[in-house]
Amino acid sequence: MNLFGKESRPVFNDKMKIELCEIIGQEIYDWYKGDATLKDCISETKEVLEFHDDCNGYEIAREFESIGYIPDLELVEILDSISDIKSNILRNKIKKWVISDSIEPSIEIGIKCMVINV
Repeated sequence: MNLFGKESRPVFNDKMKIELCEIIGQEIYDWYKGDATLKDCISETKEVLEFHDDCNGYEIAREFESIGYIPDLELVEILDSISDIKSNILRNKIKKWVISDSIEPSIEIGIKCMVINV
């Protein structure tokens, strides 16, 4: 039985941040009606998110405004989705980790147990 895996449990890292920036950059590219390329949108997303650990779409939109974008509600909504996308990326990496490392719980699924929060 393998409870902890061969590798460490994934945590959000730089590779995942690049994936996040590519997803958000694509959404910004689709939203933006200017002359920016997809590569520009991804690069600018990386630049803006470098200084934002919080996922407040309005605050991040203000950063995009400072580099020449004209934010609107749609952009704020795109940027508000960052935390959900970030969680999905990490969740998918954890799922792959569980499968590839053949992690199995030591108790049966469905068994009742008591959890004590210390």
